[in-house]
Amino acid sequence: MAAAAAALLGGSALAYSLTGGAFFTRMFDFFGQELGLDAGVADMSQLAKTDGAALGIILETDELRVELLDAVSGGYMSMTALRVTCKQLDTVLEKDENGDVLWQAMFGDMDGSITDNATVYGSSYQYTGEELGLELASNQFCLIFNTNSTETIKAGIYTLELHNLVKTSWDTEDTMLHTGDWTLNIPLEDGAKYARTALVGGKYTISGTEYLLERVQYSPLSMNLYFSSEMPAADRFNFTDYSVTLKDGRVLDGPWLFCGVGSGSDASGSSAQVTLEFNAPLNVDQIASVQFCGYSLDLTAAK
Repeated sequence: MAAAAAALLGGSALAYSLTGGAFFTRMFDFFGQELGLDAGVADMSQLAKTDGAALGIILETDELRVELLDAVSGGYMSMTALRVTCKQLDTVLEKDENGDVLWQAMFGDMDGSITDNATVYGSSYQYTGEELGLELASNQFCLIFNTNSTETIKAGIYTLELHNLVKTSWDTEDTMLHTGDWTLNIPLEDGAKYARTALVGGKYTISGTEYLLERVQYSPLSMNLYFSSEMPAADRFNFTDYSVTLKDGRVLDGPWLFCGVGSGSDASGSSAQVTLEFNAPLNVDQIASVQFCGYSLDLTAAK
């Protein structure tokens, strides 16, 4: 989903009211159109949405104004959308005469309690675009921050800490625009209701090594598969031919899924975690099976 956001999203000054779930509903609708996702499959109903009363300006300093546009949690994953105004800058992006980006403003690092239990987290920056009813001023950008964890998201206030605003480009070292640390308070709702865990215990040969698939965790926004082996890996863990099948028989692959793999191996054995992020939320009660590397796992039977 982070990859799709980076490729497709743009925006800010909102053309719709700040209500919980509104921004991401519009974003996922746009993804569906641009990626050609199956009509009638995406389902926002199982995402826990932050109340609209908590949205709006959450930070105001001499350098920055930060607005919380939306925040949702779904099982093991959270997504936060922010609009950042750089009050002392005229622009946050410069392009050459061919439209290629010369530099853009970004934060040097981000962390905080929102990442404490996350196995994966990431962000995407957007500087232009009206596809979502957003219009950014020249000194504004939209930032989407997402986390994926082995534990379900619990209701509470989480901190997202932003460190240093830098001017970054592909071919030169970053230079400082503002030195500082800014702490945001992000309210998230409980995401456990629609989290599912399937205890598997089956063995699968992948890249020449036999792995135990310990469990599969899935929720409206993602699926995590956890593999381990008592043997060192024979080769790089290569997770291929992956898809998710719904109970109505529809197979979701290609544009529906973004795959990330983390793996390691030493003399004591090897392990791998695979994350399949959905480019639009799914109804977890409609997920029937997952396919990978020539295998198919029935999730309705593995409980």
